[in-house]
Amino acid sequence: MGPGDTAPSAAEADAASEAHEETSDEPEERSAEPARAEHDPVVQDEPGDRREEAAVAAEREQAAPEGERCARCGRSGTEGMEGEPFEVVRQRTRTVRSAGSTSWAMKSAAEAATPYPIASIGTTLGRARCPQPASTARMKHSLATHGQLTPLVAATRPQGVELVDGFKRVAAAEMLGWPTLLVATRPLDETGQWAAMLLLNRGPSSMTALEEALVLREMAAMGLLQTEIAALCARHKSWVNRRIGLVDRLHPELLEAMKLGLLHPGSARRLLSLPPGNQLEVAAAVQRARLGPWDTELLVGLWRRTKDPTVRRALLSEPRASLHKQHPERRRSPLDPRLGPEGQRLCRCLHRLSAVMTETSRRLTSAQSATDRAILDEELRSAAAAASRLSTELGSARTSDNGRESDGSGAIS
Repeated sequence: MGPGDTAPSAAEADAASEAHEETSDEPEERSAEPARAEHDPVVQDEPGDRREEAAVAAEREQAAPEGERCARCGRSGTEGMEGEPFEVVRQRTRTVRSAGSTSWAMKSAAEAATPYPIASIGTTLGRARCPQPASTARMKHSLATHGQLTPLVAATRPQGVELVDGFKRVAAAEMLGWPTLLVATRPLDETGQWAAMLLLNRGPSSMTALEEALVLREMAAMGLLQTEIAALCARHKSWVNRRIGLVDRLHPELLEAMKLGLLHPGSARRLLSLPPGNQLEVAAAVQRARLGPWDTELLVGLWRRTKDPTVRRALLSEPRASLHKQHPERRRSPLDPRLGPEGQRLCRCLHRLSAVMTETSRRLTSAQSATDRAILDEELRSAAAAASRLSTELGSARTSDNGRESDGSGAIS
């Protein structure tokens, strides 16, 4: 190891596990091209989290007033934040009333939306969000094509409104030169605004794990206990602890780069498995080569496997060449410039599919997997059925496209 290298401790081994715990469901990495989508992995909650959410779901049914049901989904009770019955939200926030939390009910997207000048919308809460140029570019395209489909959510303040949800829409609208945006205001206090930000972004591609950690750290800085934060966010306390631990293990300089949009949060999370003394040098190579989260994970894996300082320096000096040499299945042909955004995404899916099929075929024919194939019989049958359906759909797509080309309707000038 070099002078800055340190042997991974037990805490760093935990960091490596944390950094890789959710990668199985993450979309394939995209390099930092303007049209490419880059999202952090879908969060896989621990068993304790699922038990906690199951308890909340049971509480919903018990707390729902008799005869009241949501007109949209048919569940009992009056709709609250993130589709929760308002009575459940009120009961949960009552447990942390001493911290100044405020219960509030979500309204329909179009209700109480008012046009506000963009310059008058406060964005100080954006310090817990990490701008991603690719996501902003996609939002800009969406606004230019379809207009604003849903209003922003903001907290009312004596001096105006403070943005809680919709930071990408504001950034994209400013790029388009829009003067106003529709805003739905909510009476949120300083605790409620952070809880609302988390609950409004619980989708798999809304907030990254490190962004969630930044929000949770803001709540902890207000004096809330982790158990109180968990109750406000309808999460298990272990989830809160793990998320805050992510930020604590990341080098401060990388945290600032992430907030400025210079480092993708998914890439930053992959660096957590490295000792703090080595995170900066690997991050510099990642930023210089414009690697996405998945390529960053592969680069970190190669760096950790080799102990020779000379090999490590060569690895970081030409990271893409090293990845192509060690992982030839990761090579991609350049995208056709005639493709639109959806066509580019489909093209990348087909590239990933081809790579996965090649690796799967190799593993299926390996002698080492012979004893495991009997155990995986159910998974093999399911995969075979999915492959059969996909083969039919691919054939139908090609037949349809060939038919349009033959009559001239699908020709590209």
